[in-house]
Amino acid sequence: MFAQDQGLIVHHPPPKSLTGWEPPLADASSNGPFNLAIVSSFGYRGPSPIQYSIINGDSRTGVTIQILDPKVIDSGHILAQSQLASAPAISVT
Repeated sequence: MFAQDQGLIVHHPPPKSLTGWEPPLADASSNGPFNLAIVSSFGYRGPSPIQYSIINGDSRTGVTIQILDPKVIDSGHILAQSQLASAPAISVT
């Protein structure tokens, strides 16, 4: 993993649910509380936003970079957004 290869501390949330999960506090090696978290492919807009975009045949999807609210899911100040062309729809039989 790139972050670990660069000597960064990496924390993984539980795979099934965030119920009761809190972001970890800094450990002794980090010299204080962290002030940056990078979250990727985190399905705030439904359980599978990328998959549903493809299955529904959406012609566009997007990426958002935002400051996450530490207490409210799917909330925070948007820094940048970009639209992308989606992959072609697939047939599920």
